[in-house]
Formats: sequence, C-alpha cells, structure tokens
Amino acid sequence: MKKIIIIAIASLTAIFATGCQDFLDVKPQGSNTTDTYFQNDQQAIDAIDHLYQYLGDEYLCSQDIHWDECCTNQMCGVRAGDCSGWFNHFNLEFSGDRGTLPDYFNLTYEYIAASNWVVSALLKKQATTELTAVEKRSLGEAYFMRGFWHYLAALRYGAPETGVPFVKFETFEGDYDYSIPPQQATVMDNYKLMIEDFDAAEALLPSVKDYDANNRGRACKESAIAMKSRIYTYWATFDNSQWQNVIDSVNKLQSMGRKLTDTYEELFTEEPSEFFSDEYCWGYACTGFGNGGGIWFEEVCIASDMLGYFDGWGEFNASADLYEAMLADGEGNDRLKRSILTVGETANFGDESCVVMPQYGDQSTTGFFINKWTNSFKHSGAMGQYYTDCRINMMYHFVRYADCLLYRAEAYLNKGDQASALKDINAVRKRSGLADWNGDAWEGLYHERFCELAFEGGSWFHEIKRWARSEYAKVSPKINQLAVNELNGHPKAWIYTLNADGVYEHTSTEPFILYQSDSKKWADYKFAMPYPTTEVTNSNGALKQPAGY
Repeated sequence: MKKIIIIAIASLTAIFATGCQDFLDVKPQGSNTTDTYFQNDQQAIDAIDHLYQYLGDEYLCSQDIHWDECCTNQMCGVRAGDCSGWFNHFNLEFSGDRGTLPDYFNLTYEYIAASNWVVSALLKKQATTELTAVEKRSLGEAYFMRGFWHYLAALRYGAPETGVPFVKFETFEGDYDYSIPPQQATVMDNYKLMIEDFDAAEALLPSVKDYDANNRGRACKESAIAMKSRIYTYWATFDNSQWQNVIDSVNKLQSMGRKLTDTYEELFTEEPSEFFSDEYCWGYACTGFGNGGGIWFEEVCIASDMLGYFDGWGEFNASADLYEAMLADGEGNDRLKRSILTVGETANFGDESCVVMPQYGDQSTTGFFINKWTNSFKHSGAMGQYYTDCRINMMYHFVRYADCLLYRAEAYLNKGDQASALKDINAVRKRSGLADWNGDAWEGLYHERFCELAFEGGSWFHEIKRWARSEYAKVSPKINQLAVNELNGHPKAWIYTLNADGVYEHTSTEPFILYQSDSKKWADYKFAMPYPTTEVTNSNGALKQPAGY
C-alpha cells in the first residue's frame, strides 16, 4: 500500500504523513502520493513555502516562544491566562499540558515531519534524475527548515540527560514507516544532527545577495551559517571542543560581508527595501518571496485599548529590569528609545496618538511597553500597507550578525581571549553610540545579550539557562551566578500614582507577580521543559519525560 502524504497544494496547509496522527494529533487537509508529487518546479516551491508558513502566525513565533522569556527578568506575561502565570513564576513542575504548550510541541513536530518528507522525496528524485536549479534550492531550504524546526523542539525539550525525538526519513531503506521518531540519547546528539542539516543547507543555498526581489526572505547560505554559530554555542556549553566551531562560523559570516548596520534604528525599519541589510542572517520578512507575510508579535504586545483601531492583545510588557539596564548605558540612547515605550511618552498610531499610560483596562502592567516594531503603526493610513490582518509588516529577526558576534565573544572568553571578546562586545555597543565596556568581560556579555537582542526570537531564557547549569559554574562563576539569580528571582515593575497635577509619577518599584505563587527555584533539570503528557501516553513508553519531571 502506498504511504499517503498529506498535502494541500493550493493552500499549503500541511505536508506530513497520516501515519503520524496518533503521535502528533495531525488533522489531514488533503492528500497526494509520493509518486505524483515533485513533478515540476512549482510543486517544489509550493512544498517549501508551506515549511515557512507558520513562522509568523498567531502562535509559535508570535506568542508561544515568548512565554519562555517570562521565566527571566527581561519580559513579563501581563495578562492572566494562557501561560503567563506558570512562566512568570517558573512553575515548570506542571505538566506540559497547560495553555498553548501542547500547540508548540505539535507544531514543531508536524513541521519536522513535513520538512523530513520534502528532503526524502527530493533525494529520492535526485537518485534517478538531475534536479533542476529550483529543486536544488528547494532541497537546501528543506534541510534548513528541518534543522530550524528541530532546533525549536530542542529549545524546550532537550537536555544533556535526555534528547528530543528526531529521525531522518532518508536514512531508511525504502519508505520511512512514520512511526514515532526515536528519542535521541542527549540534546548534544540532536545538535549534531542539526549541524548536519545546516551544513547540507549551506552547500545548496544561494547567498542572500543572489536572491531576486521575489525570493529574498527564503533561507540563504548566511542563514545556515548563523544558525550553526548558535547551535555550536549551545553544544559547546557541554563540550568545550565546539567553541572553535563557533568562532569559525562567525568568521565565515564576516568574510561573506555580514556586518553591523550603521544605526540600531535601521534594523527595525518598516520599509521592505531595507529589510535585508548587511546584518540580516535569518528572520521572517513581511515580503517573504513576494507574497506578503509579517508577524503578529507587536499586535500580541500592545494593550487592547491603547491604540484605538489597532486592537492589541496586551500579552507582554518589558520589565523594569530591562529598562534600568538599558538606561545605565545612557539616558535616551538609541537602543533604549527603539526598544521600550515608557509611561508619559507620546506614541503615534496612524492618524491617532496617545500618551502612554501605566494601566489599560484590567490588564496588569510593568509600566514599560515593547516598542521595537511599532514603526508599522506610525503612518497615516497604515492599515493595509504596514499592518495587515494583525501582522506588522516588518523584518522580525531570529538571528542577526550582532547575535553571532556575541556568540563569538562567548567563545573567545571560553578560550581565555578576553581582548578579542571585548572587541566584539564593544563593536555591538559602538553601533548604538554607547561607550566601551571596560568592566568584567563576562558581565559585559551578559549585559549585551540582555539589552541588544531583547524580544527577538525568544532566545534570552535559553541563553541564561545554559549559563545557570552547574557545568558553567566551572567556566565562569560570575555569569553562572548572574543567571541563577535571575532565574530564581522575579522581574520588577514600576508602580505609578496620579499626582495633583494629573500626571502619573513613578512612586515605587516592586516585584512583578501576576499570581500569588512563588515556586521559582532553578535546578539543572529545568534546562528542559516537560512534554505534554498526552504525547507521552500516546507513545506507549517510547517518549520519556526529561529527567526530574
């Protein structure tokens, strides 16, 4: 019997096997067999475009990966419900069944399966027929997206003690039977497999400079190399031999012309002609492959009754900790102005403007609002041109060159080269007009990652949980203690009162506590989060919860 592959070519809603249904709770949308697909370039393009489809949608990268950041002192989930309370209080003892957590798991594994199928099908065709140029590029994109979705799965569920499920369909003789993927022994095994996919992607993909306007936004050679710098950094946390690979990856990006933009502001432009700056490595562009796109994240952050006809959800605020850390670099500096809106500032939204208030409806707030992508809202007549169907039409960065420079700085510090580390740290600071960091280099690395990359790609929590592991205390007790302290504490909020002149004044600073609970306590096992219990049950014992749960 032929294996049925679920495909909806016109709507690009799904490409995965019906045999995954028990494990992944997949909802079929249509079908095609492997024997009737990849007959022409357009079919390859359709299959690949589907793999990008969910990146900017309501859940995964617009909201779900950002719940993780609420475990930190950088960002707060301020609206009761969904996952705010559990992450704000680092209540990871709960099962993985709360709020939108199962959605994250299911989506990542659906798209790993979809990517797996595209890789396998194109390799099978390549074995008998030379692929066209479009099909070769599509194979590179499929490798990249398989690595990327695999990375997202490992962010939450992978640990040195327990890896995440993953298998390459093409490694099987005949067709893969679409059973539950085997769980890798350790997350380092997962990292190795990701690197293999990003290596294959790098070999097949063009440079971002070689894409025409209709295709710019697809994964490119620079995207694969930048992702390798991140994966090698995570791997090196548990294997010192990988630090040189981090340095080599970033050096390669540099040799290919990647560099910092002249100003911080231009990274967050709303003008499509400027999305793909020399700092761009990988992100979700609103004009991805000429078909529009964008991301919901700023819509998710803006308070529901703040913007008039821009009706936000009010899920996330910046913390007072982040504001104060940025302010320490100088009042009104470029990075602070672009990143955070404060109470009393005037914000422009299309044909309207408002003075930012400390409270909106019954929503809790910290007094600080996320500003990085509000350029989409500021234009007269913004609706439809810069803001469409809840999506801000801007480049949302998952990894950019500044990110990679800070990974290289960490690699240099691990190899004992503080001078080179400070050179990279200070290059990032100089771009925003900040003075050189002349203090402890490990503290400088912590500060720069905290401030420079806030609200981008949901990565801060996953950086500090690496540093909080007991293994890292042997490398740098200083950064280890900073990370442990942050994971054991609560972010801060500014409390405002209305004075006699009708102006809100900051009168106190308090821990931000959404629910009356205080179970935050770091332990090494919390490096991984628990799987949804339904998936563990459905696996009949094949899927093991990370140690400690």
